Amino acid sequence: MYRFAPQNLGWKWDDASRQRGKNCHFQWGRKDPFPCPNKYNSNSIIPTTGQRSFTTENAEENATTIADSIKRPYSFFFGTEANSYKWEPDGRLDLWCAGNQSTGVSDNVIVKTIYDPCPVGYVVPNARVFTGFTKTGSNTEDATQFNTIGAFTAGWFFKRNSEDTVGHFFAASGCRSRDSGGLGSVGGYGYYWCAGPGSAAYGRCLLFYSGYVYPLNYGHRAGGFSVRAVRESN
Repeated sequence: MYRFAPQNLGWKWDDASRQRGKNCHFQWGRKDPFPCPNKYNSNSIIPTTGQRSFTTENAEENATTIADSIKRPYSFFFGTEANSYKWEPDGRLDLWCAGNQSTGVSDNVIVKTIYDPCPVGYVVPNARVFTGFTKTGSNTEDATQFNTIGAFTAGWFFKRNSEDTVGHFFAASGCRSRDSGGLGSVGGYGYYWCAGPGSAAYGRCLLFYSGYVYPLNYGHRAGGFSVRAVRESN
C-alpha cells in the first residue's frame, strides 16, 4: 500500500476557507522547485525568479549538464525539438531512483537520490503508484472507470481503497511549458511526475482532467509538473 503525503510539494492554500490551493512545479529529475502562481488560477508567463536558459545539443559548450542545473537552481532549462525536449542532454534514467536503468512501468522500490525533491522519509513515487485511480489500472476516458468521489472541482478526490468515502484530493495544478516555462492549465489539468522514466526524453506521470484519468501517461522531461510524495518503504 502506498502512503501519500497529505499535499503536493510546495503546496499553499489560496484562501482562508481552504477550498483552493496551488503548488510548485518540477522538471523531471531535478531537485529544485519552480514558483507557484501568485493566485490559484493565475497563469504566469515564466518562472517568477531566476534566469531562463535554452538547452541545445548543437555544441558541447552549450549543452546543459546536471552540475549546471545545481549551480542555477532557479533556471528553467527549456527543451527544444532538436533535443526531444530534455532539459539535460544525457537522458539519464536514474535521477530519481538510484541505479535504475529501466524505462518500463514498474512497482519497484524507489531508492532515493540526492536529486529527489521530497523531504526526509518520502520519495517521488514509482510508475505504478497512480494505477489505483482507475478501476482498470489503465488510462481511461470512461467516467464509470474513475476511482473518484464526487464531481471534478479543479481536481479529483481519488479513492485510497475500495471502502474509502472521503478520498484524497489531487489538485489540477497545471504545468509549466516544456519550451517556454510558462504556466498554464491551472484548475483544469493535473500533471504529476513519477520517478520512473518513460525513455531518455520522457518521464512517467499521472495526467487528468474532468474527462479522463491517465495514471500511466508520460511527459517531456523539460515540462514542469507537480509532485506528490509517498512514504519510503521500510
